[in-house]
Amino acid sequence: MSHTPFPFEPLMGLYTKNCQIAALFKLNLGERFRQLHNHYLVPLLKPNPFSSFYEQSIQDYLVESRLRFQFRRLLNAYRLHTIHKRPLDSIDPITFSPIQEPICVYSMKDRRRYLFEADSLNKGIRKNLYHSQYTIPEPKEPIHVITNRPFTYVQLISIFEQLRSTKQRIEDLSTYRSLQFQIQVWKRYMHRQLRMTAIREELQNLKSLEGQDMLLDFIKDSMAATRFPLTERFETILESAVYWYPDHTLIGLLRTLCMKSYESNLFKIEIHEILMMQFANLFRRHFPKCALWDQVEDRLIADTEALRELEALDVDQARRV
Repeated sequence: MSHTPFPFEPLMGLYTKNCQIAALFKLNLGERFRQLHNHYLVPLLKPNPFSSFYEQSIQDYLVESRLRFQFRRLLNAYRLHTIHKRPLDSIDPITFSPIQEPICVYSMKDRRRYLFEADSLNKGIRKNLYHSQYTIPEPKEPIHVITNRPFTYVQLISIFEQLRSTKQRIEDLSTYRSLQFQIQVWKRYMHRQLRMTAIREELQNLKSLEGQDMLLDFIKDSMAATRFPLTERFETILESAVYWYPDHTLIGLLRTLCMKSYESNLFKIEIHEILMMQFANLFRRHFPKCALWDQVEDRLIADTEALRELEALDVDQARRV
């Protein structure tokens, strides 16, 4: 009698324990035991001098397994009945707004069920998967915001299936699902996208000093590549403009070119000459004079004069004392 091959034996090292259990429990009880028997017990029991005792033990095991399975179903039904008797809060715990598209998450450990808004839960999961610090990707497992614990394997499958029935975009969660919800595999598989997302978030954060330094380095390197002279005075004006007016239109256009430059280097796209041509065409219209540079220079002069007046006032007070 032929049996189906063991479903996860060839890739035993690539799957977690939860994945192996999930694959095994998709089989019926008899087939499940035959798989375990053929691949683990048979090599240990050949030759078997106690065949009759062995067969009786197998029958006892099957009966006990069926009883355990039925009692487990009864226990789960009782727990679900207890959970369903508790009232549900219709306010999303993430945004504190009424729930429009509910996503239900069961927690057998807490004997509770939680409702989330589909959009906020999807964004929260993506935020954890793309978490970074100072352009260094540090993805985290999706966290339950109420219990502050990572979602379990079963909970993530339930969330994924519920989100699929909504209008949410779940490309990232689908990829995470295909990787069996393993965060280290996700980090290795998505390392370029994670790195680029971290860089983009840092550059788009107008208050980030790291992003401002990255933008300044790009502008200075591009000026050198396109042969724009960088004097000490203009370097001071440029740095002050990036720090003081990060939301200016010209700074925004330069920031876009900076993102494209990092993206081309990260994904090995040969567009360096095109980017330098775009930078030269943009910068030529604003170099060496434009409204932004004049505004920054006037502010620098005003700050210098104010500092001199303050120093003179301190000197006068010191003389009077």
